[in-house]
Amino acid sequence: MGSVRRPTSRDYFSSAAHEAVRNVIAHSRARAVSIEIVAQDGIIQLVVDDDGRGIDSEGRAGRESGHVGLDLLGELAAEHHGSLNLGPSPSGGARLILEVPER
Repeated sequence: MGSVRRPTSRDYFSSAAHEAVRNVIAHSRARAVSIEIVAQDGIIQLVVDDDGRGIDSEGRAGRESGHVGLDLLGELAAEHHGSLNLGPSPSGGARLILEVPER
């Protein structure tokens, strides 16, 4: 029987990028979104900017009851020794920056 491969930061990053974009589509009311992925100096960084509703004072875009996607992304980033930051985008909506070490 073969060995089981442990998930890597790249595996997590791929799932996190999918969730970040899904969140923009589902909640932001954005007309445009930009996605930038950079791997440099042992860190993989995802930057997602949109021109939607933006971020409220608690750092959540249009937070609705029962939606925990961004909270889960933050917890998983921490488990992978990374970080998740949310704030305003230069395009007027929200900006999500996710960084995880490349492993």
